[in-house]
Amino acid sequence: AFLGYYYFFNPSNKSYTTEEIMKKVNEKLVLNEIDEPIAYNKPENISSSYKKALAEKIIDVDITKLKSLNNSTVGWIQNDYLGINYPLVKGTNNSYYSNHDYLNGESTYGWIYVNSKNDFESINQNTVIYGSSDLNSQLFYSLKKVLQADFIKDINNQVIKLSTDKINSSWLVFSIYEIPNEEYYATTEFKDDEFEEFLDKIKERSVHDFKVNLDSSDKILTLSTNKDKDNRIIIHAKLINTDISIAENKDAEKGSATKEEEQAEIEKGAATKEEEQAEIEKETTNRKDDNQ
Repeated sequence: AFLGYYYFFNPSNKSYTTEEIMKKVNEKLVLNEIDEPIAYNKPENISSSYKKALAEKIIDVDITKLKSLNNSTVGWIQNDYLGINYPLVKGTNNSYYSNHDYLNGESTYGWIYVNSKNDFESINQNTVIYGSSDLNSQLFYSLKKVLQADFIKDINNQVIKLSTDKINSSWLVFSIYEIPNEEYYATTEFKDDEFEEFLDKIKERSVHDFKVNLDSSDKILTLSTNKDKDNRIIIHAKLINTDISIAENKDAEKGSATKEEEQAEIEKGAATKEEEQAEIEKETTNRKDDNQ
């Protein structure tokens, strides 16, 4: 099914420039801003700069319209300071979109894609997004700017915005660093106390102390790009705002599941009564036959 979609949209396997792709994307793009987001896991005592980050509007993108260009579209990522404003894709593995562009053409630079292990229908403990830092790709080239003073001194530069089919959100950077190629930062599943240990380690790695507190109930966004063939630049951010209450959403899902269970019990009870009635009718018929 995937190959059929691929050849339908790009039968010649043509490679597009980022400008050509974004021209097509912008023709489909419907992006709105949400003024009053809901704070997630808000600390009791917050600084004025944290308040400033919370006041940032979040974005709402119609992902369905973008799926007409690529059915693997799962979201949109935006950071004005870094000039990042692109659709996100997710493949069945982490290799396809490392060498294919948004329109499925073969590409040296690939596209911005979500770790295939992440469930992008919900918010995982660590959501990982990859993109090329090559100048010609333009995609995550600007991530190199996070090591500059301008990025660090203004908290508004440190807010990353995401929009998906299910939820819109904003994230505040708390760690940036360079590291030799590894997979630890991209861990998506944790057991017992592993997540707290993970948070401590990635915060300690940061070249700057952003003074952002973390705990095990936080959700993390990780951006990863290549500095060169042997090293990577990593950014970690924590979820600070959404357009829905995650707790309320979970309660709603739980309530929906409970209603479904109750309905199933009702239907089971009705089926039992029908069986009992059938048995009564069968016994009545048998008695009539005996009397005859």
